Amino acid sequence: MKVLVTGGDGLVGSHLVDRLFGDSHEVVVLDDFITGKPANLNPHSQNTLIRENLVNPLSDELTAISIERVYNLASPARTITDCTREPTPASP
Repeated sequence: MKVLVTGGDGLVGSHLVDRLFGDSHEVVVLDDFITGKPANLNPHSQNTLIRENLVNPLSDELTAISIERVYNLASPARTITDCTREPTPASP
């Protein structure tokens, strides 16, 4: 099964990617690496990595992929206080 994991570089996402790969799924990871780095991903997994922010319109690369399941774990690693002081602007 082809699975998309947004936030696949995070603490929970990277473990989910490892599990999905171990269960023989084809995994597409979408992450913008604001708080992480590609090195957090399992180097042995055969996943597709797309560096993109979900706030922006989806790229042609992502829309061209036929996905069967989505795990949305994308979230900025910020506190509620941080978010209220410096909110992330919505895209037009």
